[in-house]
Amino acid sequence: MLHMTYQRDLPFPVDAVISQYFDMEHIEHVHPKTLGRCELVEVNGSCVRFRQHWPSRRKTSLIDQQWCPPDQIKIRYVDGHYRGVELDTRFHAIPDGTRVIDTYRIPGLPNWGWVRTLARPWIYRTIDRIWSEDLGVGLPRGGWSGVPGMEQAEVELPNPAGARRIDVGRLDDLPDGRMVLHEEDEVRVLLLRQGETVQALDALCPHAGGPLERGQCSDGTVRCPWHGSRYQFTDGRLCDEKSGPSARSYPCTIREGVVEIIV
Repeated sequence: MLHMTYQRDLPFPVDAVISQYFDMEHIEHVHPKTLGRCELVEVNGSCVRFRQHWPSRRKTSLIDQQWCPPDQIKIRYVDGHYRGVELDTRFHAIPDGTRVIDTYRIPGLPNWGWVRTLARPWIYRTIDRIWSEDLGVGLPRGGWSGVPGMEQAEVELPNPAGARRIDVGRLDDLPDGRMVLHEEDEVRVLLLRQGETVQALDALCPHAGGPLERGQCSDGTVRCPWHGSRYQFTDGRLCDEKSGPSARSYPCTIREGVVEIIV
C-alpha cells in the first residue's frame, strides 16, 4: 500500500478548518469540476457517511468520515470509486492559523520511493487545486451536516443602533448591472445599479456567513459562493424555493447624483 503525506498551512483558526471538512453542502457550489457533489447517507455518532458523485465520470464513492477529537479526522472509501483508500488528517494550531497534515494510504500500489516520486506531483496538484477553490471564497463552513457533536455557530446579522445615512459615492461612478462592495466602519454592503436606481444588500449571507461579494450576480440577484443560496437585491428575499432568513436590504436615495444608503 502506497503511503503519501501532504502538508499545508491555512490562515484560519483550527475550528473553522475542521468545520469546512464537514460542510458537505458547499461541494457542488465550490467544487463542481473537482469533487462533484455529496449525498448525505447517515450520521452515526461521530461518523458521517456520504456518497460522493464525481464530476463527468458517472462514478460514485461511499465514504465514511469520522471526527476524532480534538485534532483528527479519519476518512475511509468503503465502496465504489477509490475503494480502499484511507486518509488520516491532523490539525495543528500555528501562530497564523492552522497546519493541516494529510496521510494517504492507497491500495494496489507498492510503497516504493520511485512510485511515490511519480505519484506525488499529480496528488499534490489535485489537492492544491481543491484548497485553492476553497480559499477563493473564504473557506466555506456552516453547511450540513456539520461536525458531529459540535453546535453550529449562529450568524450575527447586522443590527445598527440607529438610522443614519452613508454616502457611498456618485451614481455615475457605479457600473451599471455589476455589484460593488462598499465598506465603511462596520457596514459592508453590496450596491447594484440598474439604470437610474441603486439597490443595497448586506454582504453577509444570513445562512452561514458567506461573503456575498464573492458570489455571482445576475438578474437582480446574488448567489452565495459557499452554499448557493440566492437573494434578491430588491428586498433580500431568498429565491429558489428554499427556506431560510432573508438578507438585510438597505433603503437607497439619490440626491444631486450622490447615492446614500440608510442604515
